[in-house]
Amino acid sequence: MRLPGALLPALYVLLATSVVYQESEASGKIDARLKWALEAGGHSSKTAGAPPASPLGIFIEHLYPLPATGCAAAMGRSVRAGNSFISTAVADPGCFAGLASMPGVEGIYLSNRLKPLLDLSVPAARGREGERIYGATGRGVIAGFVDLGLDTTHPDFRNPDGSTRLARLWDQTQEGRHPEGFSYGAECGPDEIESGECPEEDSGPYGGHGSHVAGIAAGSDAVYRGVAPEAMIIFVKARLEEANVVDAVSYIFNLAAAENRPAVINISLGEHIWAHDGTSPFERALSALTGPGRIIVAAGGNEGSGMIHAGFDANSTLRAAPFSVKNSDEADIEFWLKGG
Repeated sequence: MRLPGALLPALYVLLATSVVYQESEASGKIDARLKWALEAGGHSSKTAGAPPASPLGIFIEHLYPLPATGCAAAMGRSVRAGNSFISTAVADPGCFAGLASMPGVEGIYLSNRLKPLLDLSVPAARGREGERIYGATGRGVIAGFVDLGLDTTHPDFRNPDGSTRLARLWDQTQEGRHPEGFSYGAECGPDEIESGECPEEDSGPYGGHGSHVAGIAAGSDAVYRGVAPEAMIIFVKARLEEANVVDAVSYIFNLAAAENRPAVINISLGEHIWAHDGTSPFERALSALTGPGRIIVAAGGNEGSGMIHAGFDANSTLRAAPFSVKNSDEADIEFWLKGG
């Protein structure tokens, strides 16, 4: 079919407008920080070191799985986030417009480079005051941890000569050589830890938590120095049951007594059962294990602002404490009153 000559200019304008609109729409899906990074030479001020044309780390938000393309060949993880997916990728800047125009793509965002943090925790708690005033570095003391795993290869937990600072490690979640007095778990000594034969790993849903905690308390890094950088370390990768935590504390204190050393044990685990007044079997058992040279430190205050509790003075006036249950068909509610 031949179009009248008068219509051709209008058709060209329509096609050009459509192309411009599509390009504009695709450009609108590329976030401002990523555009700025490209204009600034390929990287943001937080991502220095590569030439402008080098691949960049990005996030792609999309409504359904992306088809395989050359631009998205270096795809990483894809996570369901609400009604869409968020995928990680490494792509050349020239691919961004093509990715943005793919059906279902909602946006492309720069993966900003992060920096190590945690350098403020110890100073904020004045954790180095003991070392500054008294020269106390943890030497001669055992720092015990009951947590969810430890990266035994991390230099924070090594001596200057490269040997491990761990005197013992008990993984309650695996089976192997049982510690003396216990019938479960796998115990590792320094030789197994240094040779890489210890099966324990800092992995799982909370991977990194134990290493994070131990680094604050006893890390030996010159910059991100812990409170007790010269302490001997005993670590228990615990099953998340109160009874197992009590076993872990008993285990650490027994080893410390055999070494004739004082011990401080950190437990950054918790729950919302019982009255939190020292009367539960768990609390009483832990209290019974403490004494001179046997100290327990527990995480507290993490959920002080959470909407998980209510309290008031009981009197003849009726008081209401409204609550809601989310994402569950049932909930446990406990009421505690002072006796006497």
